[in-house]
Amino acid sequence: MVYTLIVLTMTLLLGLAVVGFIFNDFGFSLAFLIIFLVYGIMLLCLRRQIRMGIIFIKVAAKFITEKWGVFVSPVITVILHIGIGAFWIFSINSIIAVADDKSKKGENNNLEQVLFYLWFLVWLFFGFFLYYIMVFTIAVACSFWYYRVGGKNFLFTSCKWIFTSAFGSIVFASFLVAIITFVRMLVDNSRRRESRNIPAAICLCLISCCLSTIEALIKILNHNCVIVMAVTG
Repeated sequence: MVYTLIVLTMTLLLGLAVVGFIFNDFGFSLAFLIIFLVYGIMLLCLRRQIRMGIIFIKVAAKFITEKWGVFVSPVITVILHIGIGAFWIFSINSIIAVADDKSKKGENNNLEQVLFYLWFLVWLFFGFFLYYIMVFTIAVACSFWYYRVGGKNFLFTSCKWIFTSAFGSIVFASFLVAIITFVRMLVDNSRRRESRNIPAAICLCLISCCLSTIEALIKILNHNCVIVMAVTG
């Protein structure tokens, strides 16, 4: 199918170039001829990657056909996100309302400010926690399919492993990346506030860059570790 589309695309480009020559529109013809040549060179240079991508697509299609229940995990994750998000929004609005009321009365609202930031950290934690649960469930489904594990339902098995042997690791991974993301967001917010103070803005920008790199690295490591836990059980 993919090779057929490639051949049809190249035939169409070459045909448009020929049409341009027939009607003496050499600019039109030359443009499509150049596109045809560039497209052909790109296909030649990327032929191995294209072949590997086709193999991945075939394997993924076979997996989804045999393990269609894997779509249940993202749906459950979205539903939990919506429920936790609604509760979080209600709670954060209550905290903001109390802080505004204290400000109007001239009272100290430092406690509410601390609670606001802590509640935002909790939101990040639950977001990453639900994401890693979804990754874990899908990885269990892939491992069951690849190793042809029979007699077990991957959804029930993944839920059992999540809340027994893998629970502490997933919680730690979620908390770690939530902390780093939270600190990076605080630094980014401070950098925007200190935009007029050039030395401070430069320092905060460097810190933000370092934290972004660490955050990306930790996310990759956590993602792969969750998959390894799911495969090994």
